[in-house]
This record gives sequence, structure tokens and C-alpha cells, in this order.
Amino acid sequence: MYHPKGILTKLVNILMCGALICMVVLTFYNAILRYVFNSSMVSSEELSRFCFIWISYLGILMAYRSGEHVSVTILTDHLTGVWKLIVQILCDICVFLIMVLIFIGGIQNMINSNYPSVATGINFALIVVVLPISAGGILVCWAIDVVRRYFKKEA
Repeated sequence: MYHPKGILTKLVNILMCGALICMVVLTFYNAILRYVFNSSMVSSEELSRFCFIWISYLGILMAYRSGEHVSVTILTDHLTGVWKLIVQILCDICVFLIMVLIFIGGIQNMINSNYPSVATGINFALIVVVLPISAGGILVCWAIDVVRRYFKKEA
């Protein structure tokens, strides 16, 4: 798998850590408000949800990038030679098609989500922009993996 150690990887990790810290603080703050003061802050629930969405999709990208995503290998572990290659090519085609669909759907969703969220007033397009970011990043990692796997001669 593709393992970049560059600034983009560090930036995504920092963004995910920041979103996680924000989500934990907001959730804890809202729990204190709810159980101690019998009130709650609706905007903290919404911001926590938005942070969770960003963490989830950026986490998918980082898991794919590092090869730590979930995969079922019960079939490919028993295949060898040309059959293993055929299944690998089919898997690569499926990953490509699914990520292209998510990328295109994410852009369409972002264009159609040009409205403010209910509690915070944040433009919802800023929340769903993570869909094409994640799918686009996975497509880049996928392309690098395919080039390395099929087009580079092993030493």
C-alpha cells in the first residue's frame, strides 16, 4: 500500500485529532449541562455530529492509505497464479468504480447542500465536502498502488 509521510498525511492526522478533541469536549460539556443543569446546547450536539462525520471519512482515507482497512481474504488466500491475479484485478476495478461513484455523488451532494444547518447555521456543503475529499484521496492512493502492483518490475 501507499505510505506517504508527507505534509498532507500529517495535516489529515492533525485535523482528525482536532476534530476528535472538539467532539469529546463538546459531548462532555453537553453531558454536564444536561445532567447538572437540566439543559442542553443543541449546537454542541450538531457540531459533535459534524466532527464525527469528518473523523469517519478521513479515517477511511487513512486506513486505506496504510492498508489497515477491513478486507475479506478467505478466497484470495487460497488462490494462486493467474486466478489470484484475476481476482485482484476485479477487486481493483470494483474499488475504482465505487470510489468514482462516491466522488461524483459527493460533489453532487455538496452542490445540492448549499443551505445552513439547523442549530449552528454552518453551510452544510462544508460538512459533506469530506465525501469527495476522502474518495479523491483513496483514488490517488489506489492509482499509486495499481501502478506499483502491475506496471513496476520487482527487483
